Amino acid sequence: MFEAVALVRKGNADQLKIGAKMKVELEDSSSLADRVYLALETAILSGHIGMGERLLEADLAEKLSVSRAPLREALRRLHFEGLATTVPRKGTYVISPSYQDALDLLQVRQQLECLTARLAAERMSDAAIKGIFDGLERIEKAFAKNRRKGYPRHDIDFHEAVIIGSGNARAMQLLNGMYRQLRLIREMSGSSGRRAALALQEHLKIAEAIRARDPAAAEEAMRQHLEASASSILSTLKSADNESRIVD
Repeated sequence: MFEAVALVRKGNADQLKIGAKMKVELEDSSSLADRVYLALETAILSGHIGMGERLLEADLAEKLSVSRAPLREALRRLHFEGLATTVPRKGTYVISPSYQDALDLLQVRQQLECLTARLAAERMSDAAIKGIFDGLERIEKAFAKNRRKGYPRHDIDFHEAVIIGSGNARAMQLLNGMYRQLRLIREMSGSSGRRAALALQEHLKIAEAIRARDPAAAEEAMRQHLEASASSILSTLKSADNESRIVD
């Protein structure tokens, strides 16, 4: 899967290419290690590098056309950010969350995001609420074209929009610290068409409560959504519990 990742020079910026259609432009002000980190982070979170997959230095250095020094710095950062784990005498691997890893994260996530939904109903601007509905409309149209695919990602993530709309800087800080791992395990839940369809309806219910300026309803809708999402994720992990995985 590593062949899907590349850094390509374009004018005064590098262009990160991941797969046939994904690309992110990176300014020259970023260090090479930063650009390598972003390439790997994006590939991991988009699924182009799978959970549990080994990150071979020699292979990655060749594919990205970089030396070992910035690559090792990027790998250390992936470990620090919780996206990779280093096993002594074996190497560095993308995390493959265990059942308990996911349970711990999802429990904390539920408490914080229920709070942000309540606060968003009180504090989010009308313009931001309109932005949420515009985004959900685009997602609904994209999903309607192929219901067998997972949940489409368009513009700002729905949960991120609600978190920002809460106006609670500490909640944003805490969630930002864990959201890379959350994004990774959350893909397990939205990967099927059936769960994706349910998630879309749940998002709409949360958004309606926020638009109605009903904090209690927004909090309860978020709680129901996250419980359903957690159940799907944990069920997936439990069914794979007997498989061999590299865990932190």
